[in-house]
Amino acid sequence: MNENRKTHPSLQMQRKWYTLSVDTLRGWAMFFLLIALVAGALLGYRAWERYALRWEARDLISQARELAERVRRDDSTLRYRSEYETGLQYLSEARQAEEREDFRRAVTQGTLSRNVLLAILDTLDRAGRKGEASFIAVQGNVEFRRGETGGWQGARSRTQLRPGDFVRTSDTGSAQILFNDGTLYTVRKNTSFIVSDTSRSGGGERTLTMQYGWVNLDTAELPAVVEMPSASARVRQASEAYVGYEADLRRASFSAFEGSVEVASEDGETRQLGELQRVQQVDQNLGRVRSLPARVEILEPAHDLQLDADRAREMSLAWRPVAGASRYALQVSRNPLFVDNVIDVEDRRRSGARIGIRGPGSFLWRVAAVSAEEGLGPWSEPRRFQIASLALDEEEDDEIPPPLELEEASAYGSIVLVTGRTEPGALVEVDGEPILVAADGSFTKTIQLANEGWSFIQVRARDAWGNETAKRKQVFIDPV
Repeated sequence: MNENRKTHPSLQMQRKWYTLSVDTLRGWAMFFLLIALVAGALLGYRAWERYALRWEARDLISQARELAERVRRDDSTLRYRSEYETGLQYLSEARQAEEREDFRRAVTQGTLSRNVLLAILDTLDRAGRKGEASFIAVQGNVEFRRGETGGWQGARSRTQLRPGDFVRTSDTGSAQILFNDGTLYTVRKNTSFIVSDTSRSGGGERTLTMQYGWVNLDTAELPAVVEMPSASARVRQASEAYVGYEADLRRASFSAFEGSVEVASEDGETRQLGELQRVQQVDQNLGRVRSLPARVEILEPAHDLQLDADRAREMSLAWRPVAGASRYALQVSRNPLFVDNVIDVEDRRRSGARIGIRGPGSFLWRVAAVSAEEGLGPWSEPRRFQIASLALDEEEDDEIPPPLELEEASAYGSIVLVTGRTEPGALVEVDGEPILVAADGSFTKTIQLANEGWSFIQVRARDAWGNETAKRKQVFIDPV
């Protein structure tokens, strides 16, 4: 009779409820276990990434220290004192960032220090071979050609130049070139010149033959000569100058910011320029010497200011008024050579400006005074500010690296075309060279590889907070 007894309905419901509860609990346990595994993997990855950055920073700082000591021991270091001090400054900033455990910035500054010091050592090694130089920074489209018959090639950091080489920049290109006598040339956009033999100047100085465009010069212990179609400028040692030639107007311009410059026309007429003076030549005629306004002193904001793009809609820039200035030129750029600028105006009447914030990124800005006679004075020391969105979850704040998509690299002989996309405002480097990123995050870079066969190209994207994504792309260089 007990065998035929039916289970009470309420008990049956309890058993069913109990069975469902166990299954549900098991499902939730698996879900939470999966979440824990993902979180553990993420934390592990971040810990590994931080560990890798720490060791990379230490390795770069160690390399830079060794290079700095090699440069210091060389008897010719005085030729490159300003460049050497720049390398030491980057090294100091890398060490300070390492002490703060800001390893991303330590890697960035350590890389800059190493590159500058390597460029000096490369130039010292070539000191016995006259007429040589090397690119130490390249931005945008910059090309060089070996003599009259060579083909144009894309320039990159540490590319060497010899007498007879041609250099040209596009409307978005600029470069810095260090010669073995210590002269630093900053080549502006839309410029073309020839590296001439030292014997052409008659005094053994470094000589450039300008075809058109604009160049800044910082000389060291030796003078430098720039030849133009109808005039020449001899920039004395320890001087800073700005020279240019507008071929369509047949007009040459010469400015001395520091030190002195001697300008001579083809017919023997000369002008002596002292500090903050300029002269122009139209056709064959040299004008009178005019004064330039002094270098601008920036007041605010402080260097490396960080702004929240979700809260700030504009920011203020201010500088000290300059005597004799009728207006000011203002440039805001994403790159240190100030090409393809975000803001580029020459009509600021007041000693300040308010600029709108349109998106994230890392920016540099500088200002120069313009006289009533249209003379552009020396640029101020640039300052940097960063804009980023802080509307992130607390645990994700400043930790999300930017996306980085690379398309298939195309090789044309030794020339490789690298294209890709990242987030707008990010800084991108290809094999250590900074490149221009478009407003939509796309970028294109042409590089030249010296080795034949398989090679790797390293691409890095860094956002305003120092978060970085790195990828490698393998390409094959056909020797044929």
